[in-house]
Amino acid sequence: IYCDVQLRKAGLNGEEIRSGSVLVVKSHKASYSWTNVTVPKYDRKGVPSYGAVILLLRNPYHALVAERNRKKSITSNTKTSHTRTVGPEYFGTNHEWSFFVKTKILKWKTSIESVVLKSPRDLPKLVVRYEDFQRDRVREVSRVLDFLHFPYSRESLSQRLEEDFTTFHRNRHPEFEAFTQAQEQFIDHSLRQTLDSLSARNNGETYGIEEYLRNTAVAS
Repeated sequence: IYCDVQLRKAGLNGEEIRSGSVLVVKSHKASYSWTNVTVPKYDRKGVPSYGAVILLLRNPYHALVAERNRKKSITSNTKTSHTRTVGPEYFGTNHEWSFFVKTKILKWKTSIESVVLKSPRDLPKLVVRYEDFQRDRVREVSRVLDFLHFPYSRESLSQRLEEDFTTFHRNRHPEFEAFTQAQEQFIDHSLRQTLDSLSARNNGETYGIEEYLRNTAVAS
């Protein structure tokens, strides 16, 4: 949802670095201009641009809360803004939070549609889910590396992923309800719109987004 320069300064390279020094460039843009794209493509300075795209999905309910915590925890300490949580007064009926929910869920929806439905058909694409990485890091990272045609050994990858990666992670979700009923309805409506678009235009592949719905639609 954002591009964090602080993470780059902390040594987590990949935030909008397009010099060719990193394998994957992390981006939070909601939409891209795919007009006259060739694979691979180059920018005006001749620097390799996006030759493939990996779309990382996350449950928007969790992503929205995480981003709200980050924005309201920003200090001069990079680590703090990525590990702190804020209280219930920043959620629920908070006017700023209500606006945040509506704008960010639309950005979440637009990102999926832009990459999956509007990008060139010959642009290699891989869709992965945050929740699947949590369940099996080795399997999902292997999928990404295979997609990138990057050589690795299963053993060394397993050893690397056993290391502690919690430095910039929050430990838990809030114990209070962050969303009002109206906010849930708005998010679920956006999810269903995304599901309908994917079902109709992506050969029925929805990437498990239906699991993110909080309320099951009741037929009238």
